[in-house]
Amino acid sequence: MTDFFEGIFSHYRNFLSESEVSFARKLGNTLSGQNLFLEKIVPNGTLPVSLTGSRCELNCSHCEGHYLQSMKPFSSLMKSDFDNYSSFLISGGSDRKGIVPVAEFVEEILKIPRENGLNLHIGFQGAEKLKKLFPREKLVVSYDLIGNQTVLNDVFGLSIFPSDLEKKFLEIKQSVRVVPHLIIGLSSNDFSGEKRVMQFIRENGDGRLTILVFRPTPRTKLADLPLPSLFEIAELFERAICDFGLEITLGCMRPIGIYRKKLDLFCWLAGVRKIVNPDRSLVKALEEQGIPIRSHLECCAFIQ
Repeated sequence: MTDFFEGIFSHYRNFLSESEVSFARKLGNTLSGQNLFLEKIVPNGTLPVSLTGSRCELNCSHCEGHYLQSMKPFSSLMKSDFDNYSSFLISGGSDRKGIVPVAEFVEEILKIPRENGLNLHIGFQGAEKLKKLFPREKLVVSYDLIGNQTVLNDVFGLSIFPSDLEKKFLEIKQSVRVVPHLIIGLSSNDFSGEKRVMQFIRENGDGRLTILVFRPTPRTKLADLPLPSLFEIAELFERAICDFGLEITLGCMRPIGIYRKKLDLFCWLAGVRKIVNPDRSLVKALEEQGIPIRSHLECCAFIQ
């Protein structure tokens, strides 16, 4: 494996410290004998759509509606969009209970051509008001699970419990495929909340979990919150795969720049094989080592 590592690290000489190289080697010690590949997910075929435009009543401290601004308003969808995109991420701002008002748009959503895939980001709600959507083909639900009570209260501003989200997840799972999402880095504790989610998915999910990494966003309450430790995150990913037996996707929401470059490398070495918009240095390094790379052009929620 020495030549393999040297080939990989040749793309990172200007970015990794000696301690980071040592850490990366430690992560990669288990690669021998593994089926090495990368699922490169570049979701250009999925159009993000907001049901509420740029409006969000919940205004969570880490986002404050910022990312809604780059989504196309649902009311502005045109016939050409259904031809130009193979799928749609239907999301939007939440009300004060953390619910995205998908139920108010059920009839309009059902008018989207059946050949287009739909990924519904519904917020923290159960299945009752959405059942009419679930028989539709090519439909998945993305569901955020939060295992830390303080994060639910202080970051999301919600007076609910992690167990409430788990019950709603199980309720929806009875009717439609649900893709659990977990964001890490919103608290400075020992990742106990994240481990709770991993254990829950191990026992109640299909073994798959999409993980996002907190990205400080300008002009939000958490804009100055330090980025989570790369070493701790990589070790958490490794534990998710080795101890909890989960298949992890590194999702689209994560920091940019040098941090992202290192994060993608560490996560792949830790065993993550599905990465959304992977750093180009990682892709090039793996290609040069003859590692198979499979490309996908839709939202990671559609990939099984």
